[in-house]
Amino acid sequence: MKLIFRTFLLVVAGGMATGLWVPNETIAKETAQDEQIIQQAFFADIDKGTNEHDWIVELGHGEIAFGDHSDGAESQLVMLSVDDAAGFIFIRKNIPFENAFTGRLLLSGVLGSEDVETSVGFVLIAYSGEELIFQDDMSGRVLVGTMPLSRQEIRTPFLQQVDRVEIGVLLLGQGNAGVESLTLSSVEAVSENVSDEITRYIDEVLGVVLERHVNNAKIDIEKLRLETLSRSRGISTIKEAAPSINWMLSQLGDNHSMYIHESSPNREQSPGPQGKPGIEAKMLSSSVGYLRLSGVWASAEDENYEAFHDLVKQLTEEGVKDWLIDLRSCAGGSMWPMLAYTAPLLDQKKVGMFLDSGGSPEAEWVVSGEWVGLRIAGELTYKAKFGKSAHDFNARDIAVLIGPNTQSSCEALAISFSGQSNVTLLGQPSAGLTTGNVQITLSDNSLLVLAVTRFADRTGRAYDGPVQPDTPTQLNADASDSDLLALLSQIE
Repeated sequence: MKLIFRTFLLVVAGGMATGLWVPNETIAKETAQDEQIIQQAFFADIDKGTNEHDWIVELGHGEIAFGDHSDGAESQLVMLSVDDAAGFIFIRKNIPFENAFTGRLLLSGVLGSEDVETSVGFVLIAYSGEELIFQDDMSGRVLVGTMPLSRQEIRTPFLQQVDRVEIGVLLLGQGNAGVESLTLSSVEAVSENVSDEITRYIDEVLGVVLERHVNNAKIDIEKLRLETLSRSRGISTIKEAAPSINWMLSQLGDNHSMYIHESSPNREQSPGPQGKPGIEAKMLSSSVGYLRLSGVWASAEDENYEAFHDLVKQLTEEGVKDWLIDLRSCAGGSMWPMLAYTAPLLDQKKVGMFLDSGGSPEAEWVVSGEWVGLRIAGELTYKAKFGKSAHDFNARDIAVLIGPNTQSSCEALAISFSGQSNVTLLGQPSAGLTTGNVQITLSDNSLLVLAVTRFADRTGRAYDGPVQPDTPTQLNADASDSDLLALLSQIE
């Protein structure tokens, strides 16, 4: 199998006692006293193909390789690498139970990340017959950025009649990860009931949801409460309630809210990689310019804004009249810098808005003069300042290319262009994360990331799900410049 990133293999082969990619033997062999191992799943079986229940490997712009375990044990360090913001690696396997299992399950293993832009985490899915009764992909606890190898786990609440489970590891977006064997264990349940502490905590979260969530008028709060408590039976700590709380949030209909426990390694991190503009500009032809955004994280006043506008102006002076803005691999970022970067091509006026749970405008997105920002009750607040006026480039036609990996703030950017007289949206429906989120600190210092507003375009049209293209088109992720030009010629 192809070796992918030399750094991994040099570190592992060197047998170093420390370092990001050398498993600490204490961590690797760490086992709680209440665990009874059901099965250890070795990733080496991917290469050997000898396991009774073979691994399923799904790759999208990704590769895997192996290094020796630091103590020579049977397990290996499998190394995952994705080189595209829209790429992924999903390695999973099915484990059936000969006799239906009732109780609590624990999935544990050693996991580390290196420059991961979206997330990497374990996955545990449990079925009773054909019914999915539990699913957790470490939502709110995934690794982002660079994190040293450490033990990670997923614990289920008390489950009944489990016939089979799927276990695995999922890397989303560009970056590298290292993972060893996964261990599936049973864990003794302290009680089949829900403790008073867990009940109070779930009620705290539900109280915030009922007060602030964008869909609060549609929520059957009592039904949701009873089901969330049912999924929390047998757990003894608030940390173990994280899967139940994230399940509850998944039922709210926004697909954008999440819970991050205070012990999560991502609790104190910013939501994305800083200092990576994730934007490029070039000419596709003598008259067509191309902008690609793959997620932008920048400060409110960034020197790159003006430099990028100078580049756009230079291309315009060289003959560019039409623009293609490619958001297909734009998986999120900071909304205001993205608006600041693309300001030369936007109308100098209101370009979108946030709607409250009742559908009324709460704040307008404004591009004005030298800045972009919010207008609330007539009062303007700037969010990103890009310097000199950029509204003199007079683009003729603009095509914005979107797809299923266009997410969150990148969808807001697409909506900002929607309705502009010289703009056409092309491609496939976006991801549908079209809500404005806020971070709410709970009583134990955990974070509730909650959808509290809905996106709307400049006309007030609300988005409840994906942004739809004006002209649906199909285009490969690795499309060439000539492919892009051919696409544009089809809509002229």
